[in-house]
Amino acid sequence: MKWCMFLWIACLWACNPNNEVTVSGSLLNYKGNKLFFEICGQDTTIASILDSTGRFEARIPLKEAGYVRLANGKVAMPLYLKPGSTVQIEMDVQKLREGNYGSVKLIKGNNPETRMMVDYYEKQWFPSTQEMFVLPPADFKQIMDSIVRYNDAIITGFVKKTPCDPEFERLFRIQVKVPLAASYFYYPMYHALLNREDQSEEPDHFNIFDEMLPKNDVDVYQRVYRYKIYEVSYWNNLLGEKLADLMSEPERFVNAYIDELNKLGLHQQIRDDVGNNFVMQYYSELPGDARQVLQNRYKEVVSNPVYQEKIEETFQVSN
Repeated sequence: MKWCMFLWIACLWACNPNNEVTVSGSLLNYKGNKLFFEICGQDTTIASILDSTGRFEARIPLKEAGYVRLANGKVAMPLYLKPGSTVQIEMDVQKLREGNYGSVKLIKGNNPETRMMVDYYEKQWFPSTQEMFVLPPADFKQIMDSIVRYNDAIITGFVKKTPCDPEFERLFRIQVKVPLAASYFYYPMYHALLNREDQSEEPDHFNIFDEMLPKNDVDVYQRVYRYKIYEVSYWNNLLGEKLADLMSEPERFVNAYIDELNKLGLHQQIRDDVGNNFVMQYYSELPGDARQVLQNRYKEVVSNPVYQEKIEETFQVSN
């Protein structure tokens, strides 16, 4: 009887339309016959079929309101969806590819958060990476600061006229800074290639995002699009720079990396991702003794059983 009751409750949860969003509409100049809904925070992707005229209808299961990307080919449209709501949208994929978000039409669904994102991407300032990387460090920092202020003002101007969910607004302000923050990871290498004559030193607090963006905040880590990629890169860069002098001593480097990662006190999910990234990136390049150290100690920083299984497979293949 208890088992039947469990199944009945589970069916109610799965079938209850209040836990779904209905998204329908039509696309112009689309690719293939499918579009995809990437649900941030649930690590889920839902596929939907396009008919011969580009029309579609999809039911998206959502645990809570949040950010969803509607993607066709390499083009994506940001959406903010709430469980139980209905949204109808029309868009020209080719115009969107060209950055023309003004071509998007929200036919049904009073969705100020989606409109805020459309307004933002229509107006945002995002110079080309080559344009930024050629700049000396002080100028690079200055233009980054100017871009952040300019783009934040776009969001502020919209929400003054059209109030949005304050929590989503907070997370979106973080999200739009992630691609800019990632530029700092590539700046040293590309600046050296594009401006070989520049020998100027980095100013104090060169990376303005180090303090601006939260770290070890699992809520942001899970709910902000691509934040996982940014934060894993951040911690790996931090540890890599700290232990750079040990790179010529692989055994010491691996031991020190695991020790230092443990000292950071990261949330376990974040530590799993950082540790897994380290193992998968470095293991095949390490000599035998250092590999053995990693085999003996990796579980100190990686407890996720899915990661552990893949790591063990890597060990077997590489040995």
